[in-house]
Amino acid sequence: MIWKGRSDSRRNSRANDLKLLEKLLLELPGILNWAIKGCLEWKKNGLAAPPIVVEATADYREEEDELGPFIAERCVPGGQAERSELFSEYKNWADARGIKMPMKDKAFAKRIRVRPGISESKSNGKRYWNGISLPPAGTDRPLW
Repeated sequence: MIWKGRSDSRRNSRANDLKLLEKLLLELPGILNWAIKGCLEWKKNGLAAPPIVVEATADYREEEDELGPFIAERCVPGGQAERSELFSEYKNWADARGIKMPMKDKAFAKRIRVRPGISESKSNGKRYWNGISLPPAGTDRPLW
């Protein structure tokens, strides 16, 4: 048996508008102006994502952010941290939280590298993260 589609009478009545071509031809100048206006606006401003997409993307990023909770709980803004020490602290934190598959060193570096305010440097053969640090032992961590 071959499916022949919906037998919706409303759809069929719209599809059978025998004067549709004539109607569209009469509206052609307006349709063309609308298309040109849209093209010029697109070239000037680009295409913006709809607000609902922007919000959903932000929610997704927040949910999938593996570093945010670590940074909030174990790090302080500013200063400098040796890369290996920061990663070691991340591993300890992940173990304490029961995270079964914590990030490897390269994934950790890739994710922290793109965070605002954090940069890399190298000095005397050691690699550092700038803009983030670990609090001194025995001190309270200031809030971000």
